[in-house]
Amino acid sequence: MFSRRVRIVVVLACAFLAVRTALQDLWILAALFLVAAVVFTLGYWRNGPVWLASRYLRAGRGPKARALLNEVRNPERLVAPQPACYYYLSGMLDLRDQDYGSAAVNFAHAARGPWRLPRDSVAMCVNTAEASLSDGQLDKCASWLERAKSQPAAHDLANHISDIESRLALERRGIARR
Repeated sequence: MFSRRVRIVVVLACAFLAVRTALQDLWILAALFLVAAVVFTLGYWRNGPVWLASRYLRAGRGPKARALLNEVRNPERLVAPQPACYYYLSGMLDLRDQDYGSAAVNFAHAARGPWRLPRDSVAMCVNTAEASLSDGQLDKCASWLERAKSQPAAHDLANHISDIESRLALERRGIARR
């Protein structure tokens, strides 16, 4: 939930307080501070700053969200569903920057999941299809739409899927006329 710098300060403060309370023979309090330091340290490697990046993205602070996501060195080592969230947020930031090819790749990684809800997996397929369409990759767009429609929760996003299908059909007609 914290950025790397804040987390390091909190861990160091907890470790300092653990040592100080241990020197005063307050063992239970020292143990609590030590446990807090361990929890904050492990929490960073398990979750990373993905949650904080999503909050910044929702608030419209894309560069700050991008900086936080760049702090994650190995997104595959995050605890599920954090890797999928990492790639989803990266894809959303790429869409904002109009880098549709990179967005499609990130959404494809996010579609692998795992997600908590089946609807989230469908949404990733739809996002990948939309980014592929914007990038001009019509065959990839069609395959991602088929994958989205084949999932049980596809009815939740039926309007969005039909909108992308109509845009895909228009795009294919435009290519056929050229």
